[in-house]
Amino acid sequence: MVLYGDSHIAMWFKALDEIAIRSHWKLVLLSKGACPAGFVSTFRTTAGVGWRACNQWRRSAIARINRIDPALLLISQAFVRWPNTVSPSPALWGRGVNELLSAIHAPRAQKVFIGTIPSVYGPVCLYQHMSHVQSCSVSPRSRLTPYSQAESQAAQASGARYIDVTPWFCARRCSGIIGDYDVYFNEGHVALPYTRFLEGVLADAIGLQPHRS
Repeated sequence: MVLYGDSHIAMWFKALDEIAIRSHWKLVLLSKGACPAGFVSTFRTTAGVGWRACNQWRRSAIARINRIDPALLLISQAFVRWPNTVSPSPALWGRGVNELLSAIHAPRAQKVFIGTIPSVYGPVCLYQHMSHVQSCSVSPRSRLTPYSQAESQAAQASGARYIDVTPWFCARRCSGIIGDYDVYFNEGHVALPYTRFLEGVLADAIGLQPHRS
């Protein structure tokens, strides 16, 4: 099993590692923070300069995926608007997914995208509203943002599965507290204990149930 993407694949590592260990699977993590998995750069400045390190790492990572030819390839990435940069449109974001999957020549690999988590106000808001934490919850609005929707459509059109994780975080509202868990590490990443709490649904979603002793 190979995990590929930015910090949004890395944040699932512990839960996926435990699933892999119990299932006796080898796991390889290929992750670079703030570097999208797809063939697109959110670091292109108004002067037209791209983030070279991200592009180089992406080519290297894809070459390694092709050499490994994993049985399962899990991909995740987050769309982030960075200051003083030119952001791609949803259409370009989806095209980047198509180009990524076209570049992966691993005939055994089942390709699965883990969708972006819903964004909330995060731990800072909870600290500021300890007596009324639901002040920090937000509406799920549409289940998929335009970028997530473009990503989902491109992935499925290229033969990959797409997991919408919104139901794992939202009912009527998306909350920073679920049960006894602080859900978010920050506004854009899941806290480690909650990823481990989600091991069962995550294993079901990727089609790899851990063998339990």
